[in-house]
Amino acid sequence: MKQIPNLPLAYVDSLAVTGSYAAQRFVHIAVGGQLMLYVAPWLGIDNVADYLGLLPVTEGADLLLLKEPDPFVRKRAAFADNAVQYVDLSQAALDCLAGPGRMPAEGEALLDFMEMYPEQWRGSLIDFMATHTPH
Repeated sequence: MKQIPNLPLAYVDSLAVTGSYAAQRFVHIAVGGQLMLYVAPWLGIDNVADYLGLLPVTEGADLLLLKEPDPFVRKRAAFADNAVQYVDLSQAALDCLAGPGRMPAEGEALLDFMEMYPEQWRGSLIDFMATHTPH
């Protein structure tokens, strides 16, 4: 995660954090989990992996590079944490609900958070994050 801001700007603009790491900005179910990054199709997963010096593994990966299914997943993404782009809260909830392990619990917690603060997450998340801290 710390390497993302050091990537070329074209890379940073074409990656978006989702899953547990995106959820943990708003709710805390557990610490850690796999870092999941959507990669824009034009950039290519192999290019990102090569640039970061990543090696493929068959199990136990700490980082999952996901082919972005549609540019919509980054439509309302916001930059935070030193120029790291995060998917919108609703996208993070969907990805958590469909994910393995404790991710569905994180997705449910995000839905609860969204229900408690609808006016904030429907507006600018950057403004909201400036005035709220995670539970």
